[in-house]
Amino acid sequence: MRAAGAYGFDCVRSSSGNRIDIARPGNSKGRRLAEFIAQQNILPQEVIAFGDQDNDKEMLELVGLGVAMGNSHQEVRACADWVTGTNDSDGIADALQRFVLTAA
Repeated sequence: MRAAGAYGFDCVRSSSGNRIDIARPGNSKGRRLAEFIAQQNILPQEVIAFGDQDNDKEMLELVGLGVAMGNSHQEVRACADWVTGTNDSDGIADALQRFVLTAA
């Protein structure tokens, strides 16, 4: 869920419960990550991002390898290139082992 209000801020759900992110319009994890990697002279294709909520979808679509956590909703998984274990397990370590450490 993303909503822009008449009060000059954006809202996006950041959990399956009752938490939302409230930010200036256009301020998102995806936009901040895009600015950071541009400043670092890194290509988006060289970046891995992990996410599990609606506020992560833009970021997962931006990078070369978007990894959704196993406990994420189907909409988040659809934005990702890979689905790993849950954030209560070794999901991030498993993905890093598979895509970074074995590729080196």
